[in-house]
Amino acid sequence: MPIQTDRFLIRKMTSTDHPAYLQLVESESGIQITNDAQFQSIFLSRSSENTLILSLLTVPDNHYIGYVAIKHIDTTVPELGISLLPNYQGHGIGVEALQLAAREYAAAHPVDHYLLRVKGYNRASQRTMEKLGAYRLEDEGDLMLEELKRMTAEIGTEESHKILEEYLQTYDAEQENVLRYRYDI
Repeated sequence: MPIQTDRFLIRKMTSTDHPAYLQLVESESGIQITNDAQFQSIFLSRSSENTLILSLLTVPDNHYIGYVAIKHIDTTVPELGISLLPNYQGHGIGVEALQLAAREYAAAHPVDHYLLRVKGYNRASQRTMEKLGAYRLEDEGDLMLEELKRMTAEIGTEESHKILEEYLQTYDAEQENVLRYRYDI
């Protein structure tokens, strides 16, 4: 499964990649992952469920630069995602890595097409989707907002409603919207 270009190597994530992977996820999400070993273990286990995580490493020094994730591998419509360290963004690595990983995975598994999701505020990822040749589907809206509304209704306390109201004061529906794309091999 390893795929090597003149710039990077794609291979299945190993335990030696875990610290760099967790730091990258933490920097993107803002959720503290690296401070708690138990949480790290649970996060790694959950993020790998029904998912193939491929590490991206520089050639020839094998420096970790990001990952490609193929989720829902038990279906013929897996979800494809990528994350790169900031210094490696904007150089075509993302598009090339997605293409290679998608082709390699589809050669070994039945794939009808891939689904990709991008937040509305992430213009760089939207450009990556365009360069990849993926086409936009119907938007999903903000899944986090819908979950927050469900939780607020379920909890039903004044405090939970206050948290929702505070969130909505700075809420930007366009920015938080989840854009869906389809990528055919």
